[in-house]
Amino acid sequence: MLAALLVGFLFFMSGGGGFAVELFAKGTQKAVTEVVADEARAAAAVEIVKQGRNDLENLSKRFEKIAKGFRAADEDQSAGLDALTPFMEQGIETRRQGQTDVLDRIFELRGTMTESEWETVLARLAEEK
Repeated sequence: MLAALLVGFLFFMSGGGGFAVELFAKGTQKAVTEVVADEARAAAAVEIVKQGRNDLENLSKRFEKIAKGFRAADEDQSAGLDALTPFMEQGIETRRQGQTDVLDRIFELRGTMTESEWETVLARLAEEK
């Protein structure tokens, strides 16, 4: 029960399924190549999208590892707060660092495009919803 709560907490706090997941999806690569006129900037933007997707996949794997450790520590559901707190602290720090990394990647992506290109890419992503 506690393990399920931790996994739910970490997923909720990490923003699973949010804007970053949509922004770093494969559909964004297509939109970028169609919208960004300069080939070098388009290639740089596509690489950032790929890196962002990889960052999110790695973040998910780190959360899975934390949850697995939490479940193992509380397998018989008798572990006390002292035994489980390190997993929660690790999850919180992982979430914090993951959010920082994602924000950095979003601003890096935004920096490769003109304002008009950025707005067009975002509009296309909104249309796909």
